[in-house]
Amino acid sequence: MIPELTEIGFVSKAHNTKGQISCIIDERFVESLKKKDFIFLEIEGYKVPFLIVSIDITKKIIIALEGVNTPEEASKLSKFKIFVNSDLIQSKNTPQEDVGFTTFINFNLEDTEGRSLGELIDVYEQGGNYFGKVEGVSTEFLIPIHQDIIISIDDKSQTIVLDLPEGLIELY
Repeated sequence: MIPELTEIGFVSKAHNTKGQISCIIDERFVESLKKKDFIFLEIEGYKVPFLIVSIDITKKIIIALEGVNTPEEASKLSKFKIFVNSDLIQSKNTPQEDVGFTTFINFNLEDTEGRSLGELIDVYEQGGNYFGKVEGVSTEFLIPIHQDIIISIDDKSQTIVLDLPEGLIELY
């Protein structure tokens, strides 16, 4: 029987020379992640299981996976969605609530050149796609939010760096 899986976040980037991965995990599922032996990464549409060797949640969420031993191997996993077996998940919020980007409301958004885009004030989901409502200097506007355009998330400074499609911001 195939287990029911719940999306809890995504792989941000390779972490160090040992092949560990830095992950962005919805805060509702961090405690549950500590108790898991496996995570599943969505690779080419398939949920592929990986044995968790270790998890460090002191400052960032750093995971070592069995069979991932080099930075090159770890970087190939960047941007993949992370799932866990839905059994025994402890969510801080109501059960069955979709994992979204609402965790990042009130974060400041920047482009890859360090220019401020504004503050993320709301997140909308439409047809499986997420859009962020941004309060810019002179106007509010919507931008697509997807793990492929998120370069980094700094929880401490509450800043997200995005690589948005060229010309998108100039429309506003």
